[in-house]
Amino acid sequence: MVYFDNAATTIIKPKKSINEVINSIKNHGNPGRGGYPLSLNAAQKIFNSRLATANFFNSNSPERVVFTANATMSLNIAIKCFFNHDSHIIISCFEHNSVYRPVEKLKKTSNIKYNIFDVSLDNDEETIKNAVNLINENTGMIIITHVSNVCGKILPVRDIIKKAKEKKPDIIAIVDAAQSAGTLDIDINRDNIDILCVPAHKGLMGICGIGIMIFGDNLNIDEIMPTTILEGGTGINSLDTVMPADLPEHFEAGTPNTPAISALLASVEYIREQSLEKIYFHEKILYDKTIEILKSFKNIDLYSDFTSNNYIGSILFNIKNYKCEETARILNKNQIFVRDGYHCSPLAHTKLGTIDTGGVRISFSYHNTLKEIDKFYRVIKNL
Repeated sequence: MVYFDNAATTIIKPKKSINEVINSIKNHGNPGRGGYPLSLNAAQKIFNSRLATANFFNSNSPERVVFTANATMSLNIAIKCFFNHDSHIIISCFEHNSVYRPVEKLKKTSNIKYNIFDVSLDNDEETIKNAVNLINENTGMIIITHVSNVCGKILPVRDIIKKAKEKKPDIIAIVDAAQSAGTLDIDINRDNIDILCVPAHKGLMGICGIGIMIFGDNLNIDEIMPTTILEGGTGINSLDTVMPADLPEHFEAGTPNTPAISALLASVEYIREQSLEKIYFHEKILYDKTIEILKSFKNIDLYSDFTSNNYIGSILFNIKNYKCEETARILNKNQIFVRDGYHCSPLAHTKLGTIDTGGVRISFSYHNTLKEIDKFYRVIKNL
């Protein structure tokens, strides 16, 4: 099996992450809900994971690390809880539906307006200018994906936020790091990110079932603490009729996914052992080799400008005279698993000119190999 759909989820997990899941299922009770060892051990494990995750993204405040059901839920909470009813929102033309749909919903149900800034495929300065030029006196939020899940374009997030806050200091910057966490260096405070949203099951090599929402230390959340979209038990302040104002409990209603949170701790430790630099360069070698292969065929369309280093993770292509689903079916039949279609991002496909056709996406992880790229080459050559 050659698994090239890591943008959807990373299949190969560190062994100790899998062992943590099994251990948690067997030995953890409901955290924060009891004074006996099974409950206390679960609570300790979750705190250790929260602390390790904060350190991984260079947050000084583990209580600002909130665990959700997935990155989509993290983004929905960040957008819907922190928007101002009369404000203006800016998003990029590469946003996933987990951003596009909530913002479109707010447009229909409140007084907000939003604009989409264009991303230049080969000129980051132009991208920065396009984003900042849309900021006006009512702009309250800018939402940016760090890496496109469709074509792997890396957006200049740090510089966009820097310029945006110079123009409007109180703007809230939300970053979707679904395709970059675990591969690219992210420092929530250095990069001036107010809310970072991440899944555990992709580049972080955890399992499905949890997302992460981290509030930057510079976000004065005590002044703008919103009403959450979830209410329920937290294990503290049970006599109160409202959710606790304290973090992370304010956003963590109900029983947490302790096995997945335990696995995240092991995965983060594994990534630190391997080093982000090593992971990045390994994936970059795979990426560049695949681009070289695809560019060697005259009947293959590539939907990005790959003359720079500002790409990682995902590649979108089509073979002329083949529908994308036909190409994917043939690859899948040869045990090369890819994804065809629109990848939950009509904005990206509109930008890339594939809104009428869709495309075939291949996406890599640290555990893919050059030998697998060679097999991909042989099958594509036959086509």
